[in-house]
Amino acid sequence: VEEEEDLNKTCKLDSNYSPQTTEALSKLSEKDLSFELIEALLLYITKLGAEGAVLVFLPGWNLIFALMKHLMQN
Repeated sequence: VEEEEDLNKTCKLDSNYSPQTTEALSKLSEKDLSFELIEALLLYITKLGAEGAVLVFLPGWNLIFALMKHLMQN
């Protein structure tokens, strides 16, 4: 658990984030990966209607392929 806490300390948030957002992110482990959260964020960005692209970094081909499969099914 201590190692997990140390990992989350590497995440520095801009002061523009609300205390609720900061608290929610501090409770997430960097080892956890939520395809549903990524999907929701991509849908939100799409609804904004801005031109551009989104780059999602994942720690391996297996997760990249799994996310692609998840997104194609939803």
